[in-house]
Formats: sequence, C-alpha cells, structure tokens
Amino acid sequence: MEKEDSVLIDPHERVLAVMGNGVISQLISKQELSSHQAVLTDKRIYFAGNSLVRSKGGYTKINEARTVDLKDVTGSGMAIVASLKPLVIMAGLLLVALMMILPALSCMFGPDAWMQSQSGKNLNVFLLACGCCLVLMALIALCVYFLRKQTLFIVCYADEQLAIDLRLTTKKTVRRFHWLLRQAKDVLSGYEQEIPLAAPPSKQPTA
Repeated sequence: MEKEDSVLIDPHERVLAVMGNGVISQLISKQELSSHQAVLTDKRIYFAGNSLVRSKGGYTKINEARTVDLKDVTGSGMAIVASLKPLVIMAGLLLVALMMILPALSCMFGPDAWMQSQSGKNLNVFLLACGCCLVLMALIALCVYFLRKQTLFIVCYADEQLAIDLRLTTKKTVRRFHWLLRQAKDVLSGYEQEIPLAAPPSKQPTA
C-alpha cells in the first residue's frame, strides 16, 4: 500500500480497490496515477486516463485526472455504448447482396440455364462476385460494430458523470471495485459499520 498511499489526498485514507489495465493497475508512481487507472479508498475515487463525456452525438473520449468524493456519489453502474450505424450499413449491404446473388443463382442453376448466352452467363458470374464482395463488406461492418462497442463503468456525482472505459479490465476486477464502492458508500451513509474487504458473494442468496 505504500505506493498507493502516495497519491492520496489524506494519508489516513484506506485503499480498497484498484481498477486498471492489467499489470499497469499495480504501477502507481509516487506523485500520480498510471494511465487508465482508478483507485477506490474509503473516502474518494481517484482516476487518471481516458474517460468518456456524454455529448449530443453520444460519448466523447477525453484524457483527464479526476478525484471524486464518495459523499458526493449518487449512483454507479455499468453501461454498454455502441453506434448502430455499422449495423445499418451491414443490413443495407446484405439486402443489396441478396438482390444480386439470388437472381444470379436462379439464372445459373435454373431450368433455363442451358439457354443462356455467354454474355448472360458472364453477367451472372459478375453479379455473384459482386454480391459476395458485399457480404464480405457486411461482415467487416459487423466487426467494426463490435470493435467500437464500449463497456463503461459510470459513477454519478452531483450533476456529472465519470465514465471509465472497461475494455482492458477484467469482469472480476470491475465487480469487486463496484461492490466495494457500494459498501464504502453505505458506511459513509451510516448503513454499515465497516467495509468488508472479502470478495463479493458470487451468487445472491435464494429465498
């Protein structure tokens, strides 16, 4: 905890969890956090790195260092942000591809296929090739959708949000960070006496 204590406002703060991109999450310098890292204490959340700010067109990525007092936190959770444009493009490409491929296959393998001229056969082959290219482009659009999709850990406080990109963070780390954040908030609100550092329960108790 010696390295983590060096970034804290209050030297008596208790570090509860660290969330970051793998090994980097263990490397906190003496004066500042490493890039893309969040540290949770019993009083504050310290963050440095890329976060996302809500705008009219969605979210805008910015690089910042921010400190949030737990007493000001009003909510927290996870959200998935993704643009639907690649899916719309994919649907359009597939529609056009089907309009090319199906008639071409019908002419090439239909009952009247033997009556086609050489130019007609060449046209069908061309349409089939173009349709296959459009299908490939549709698959690329689908890949772009998944690559651009972002899972965010959002902390709401006052009238602002801290949206942390979780692309390089494991689910287990996020789950523990979120659970300890709620526990620390309960302690500050007087609902709990102390913050348990044990791992959160894997399953909710059944009635």
